Formats: sequence, C-alpha cells, structure tokens
Amino acid sequence: MPLRAKITNPAYLARPASTMPDAYEEFKEQPDDDPDDVLFNNSYGVRTIQLNRPKKYNALNGSMIRKIIPRLQVSAAAAPILNLH
Repeated sequence: MPLRAKITNPAYLARPASTMPDAYEEFKEQPDDDPDDVLFNNSYGVRTIQLNRPKKYNALNGSMIRKIIPRLQVSAAAAPILNLH
C-alpha cells in the first residue's frame, strides 16, 4: 500500500510555488551538522547510504536529511532506468 501525505499546514497552502525555497538552499549543510552521521559508498555501481548514529538508534535528524536528499536527487537524475522482465 503506498504512503500518502496531505499537506495541512496553512503556511504551505497559502503561498504560491514561486515562493517555495530553492532546493539547494533548503538542504544546504549547516555549521553544526555532524560530518560523519551519514556515510555514502559507491561500489560496483551499487550506491549505499549508511546511517551512523548508533547512540540515537540511527534516528534521522535534519543534518542527515540535508545530506541524503541531494544525493538521492543526483542519483535519480544520473542513474539509468532498467526494466527487468
């Protein structure tokens, strides 16, 4: 079953799309971000993302999301789409 989300925050519903923050600015790393909380690896064409916050049971935080989202966007744009039958 796919996940569905409904935006109920009036701040996002009221403003037009042209005033939405730029994706780069939205996910720009902050000075207090931990540099090692997410580890990326590319081995033989397989890209992996490793969460590295064992003390917090690898719970996602803003720092991790700011690192993961841009990498996923780049991977999605660069990766060829394979159809396996």
